[in-house]
Amino acid sequence: MSDPARRQLLRLGALAAAAVPLAHATGAAAAGPGRPHFPDAWFPVTGHGAVGDGATDCTAAIRAAVRACHAAGGGHVLIPAGRWATGPIHLLSGVDLHVAEGATVLFSTDPAAYLPVVRTRWQGIEVLNYSPLIYAYSRHDIAVTGRGVLDGRGDNAHWWPWKGSGQYGWKPGMPHERTDWATLEEWGARGVPVTRRVLGGGHFLRPSFIQPYGCRNVLIEGVTLRNSPFWNIHPVLSRNITVRDVHIECEGPNSDGCDPDSCGNVTVERVTFATHDDCIAIKSGRDEDGRRVGVPSRHIRIRDCVYLSGGAAVAIGSEMSGGVSDVVARRLYLPADPDLGEAAPRRDGRLPAGFRPARSRGRGPRGAGRAGHRCRGRRGGRARRDTEWRHPDARWRHPDGRIAEW
Repeated sequence: MSDPARRQLLRLGALAAAAVPLAHATGAAAAGPGRPHFPDAWFPVTGHGAVGDGATDCTAAIRAAVRACHAAGGGHVLIPAGRWATGPIHLLSGVDLHVAEGATVLFSTDPAAYLPVVRTRWQGIEVLNYSPLIYAYSRHDIAVTGRGVLDGRGDNAHWWPWKGSGQYGWKPGMPHERTDWATLEEWGARGVPVTRRVLGGGHFLRPSFIQPYGCRNVLIEGVTLRNSPFWNIHPVLSRNITVRDVHIECEGPNSDGCDPDSCGNVTVERVTFATHDDCIAIKSGRDEDGRRVGVPSRHIRIRDCVYLSGGAAVAIGSEMSGGVSDVVARRLYLPADPDLGEAAPRRDGRLPAGFRPARSRGRGPRGAGRAGHRCRGRRGGRARRDTEWRHPDARWRHPDGRIAEW
């Protein structure tokens, strides 16, 4: 779609609605008891030396506030109105990072700021790579809340050129991700220990924006995310996750909105997506490495979300070799795209929302007899049914011997 058409799409007021169960849904609630709770204790970053002038590096001050909050038994780290320049923010248990209305957090575009490397998952394969912009590893009761803005500052001069596409600022002779991605795929296929899969400095795999890894009781609420280097919200091997009332705005490459990856008990509700890739994609690891980890994504509820632009509204995969089950999506609002010949809304203003199974090599479970729906093109509207597809890897079985369930 042309840029003028995309801008027109973002202004459309006519929305479509749907209520569609996916993946052998059971109807059980996705989250509830796992919602984090925080003491009414506040730790302003200004109390640790942060200056909201958009230029002063506040990384150390924010880190000190997070540590003080954690040491006190938990509470809220407050980023007040202003413009706050920082490197990566690592959350600790019991900490709510509260970005107040009028605050904009400006993340560094210097890759060196995201070192040392941390354990992460990049397109379904575990690796030691640049830190995500907001990261937590093996923590509990954490949150990112407020009405402020988190700006990853990705653009055609920073982060996005690593995609290796002229559309995003890359030119011949500039570095790109393809060599590193091929190396990581090989490491995953050969079963190289994760501790030896070290990339980061001198390499070109872009970090995700927000990533709780191996965490439980996670809340992301109210904030606006802009210009992510890569995927926006990417929880990995975590459970009890709520993403609510978030706005995601990114036209960059691989700008998936919310990708639960080997996660359980996930709720995504009242989120507005304006992305250049899948809005929501349910994942569980890729090929041999996904089967090695062997943790499915399941018990996922998606409701009342608005999709202004992107690939699929809700995709099952790709990178889903650990299995996916019990996914329910309802009341999803998508504007029609007349440039794609999509039908005008019915008298009640509704069009069918779309879903798609990812069918690329090595990215889905074998034996998915009912694959659901797929939106035509890159915007919501007409749908068609895909059925009876198979994983190309005929050897694949669930770690306990079963064929993966949908």
